[in-house]
Amino acid sequence: MADVIAQSHGGDGGGCDPPRGPADIPADCERAPPSKRGRHKGLNTREKREQLGRPLPLEWDVRGRTYKEIGEYSSNFSRELGLLVRQYTDPDCPQWSKVPNASKERILAHLEDDLFDIGRTRYGEGHMPGILRGIDTSCAKKYSDWKYDIKEHLTINGPQNRYGGCTDTQWQKAIDFFRRPEITKRSVVNKENRKKLKELSYGGSQSISALRYKNVS
Repeated sequence: MADVIAQSHGGDGGGCDPPRGPADIPADCERAPPSKRGRHKGLNTREKREQLGRPLPLEWDVRGRTYKEIGEYSSNFSRELGLLVRQYTDPDCPQWSKVPNASKERILAHLEDDLFDIGRTRYGEGHMPGILRGIDTSCAKKYSDWKYDIKEHLTINGPQNRYGGCTDTQWQKAIDFFRRPEITKRSVVNKENRKKLKELSYGGSQSISALRYKNVS
């Protein structure tokens, strides 16, 4: 797993601010869109797992080769992934590829620990490398978004007011990270680059692949 999940670059939240919009809010706070499947409407991930009686089977965009999560449980997966990234990493790495492999392996292990079925049997060896890369790419975005939220909170509230999504240790590491001269300089450059963007994405936690799946299903 370490050889696969460490491949994604992933921006850091201080040097490469991700496009944000009204619908793009932290994964652990986002409201789920109305569900077309009434039996699961309003249930959280663990309630859905209990109701189904087995790990929630995830679907992936294998046809488009994006290997992004799609289907009924894609939003649950996205939220759980965001929570796990915040729980098992520290916000002091320049990018996701620099996060220790041990942390990434713990995230994957907890995803598969009786909560989700990522499809090792259903999709087989032919698609698993792509699926693991897709998970890694999603982790990279969650990590970047988390660091962006931390930096915004730090800028507005100062170092004396800890961001609620961090432990005390994570908060101190974040303060030290964002005070690095090279990080400060890169942040200014990337903010200027962001001003040149013509469009912003307002898809929230759902990927384009997941939204396309919902529109055609």
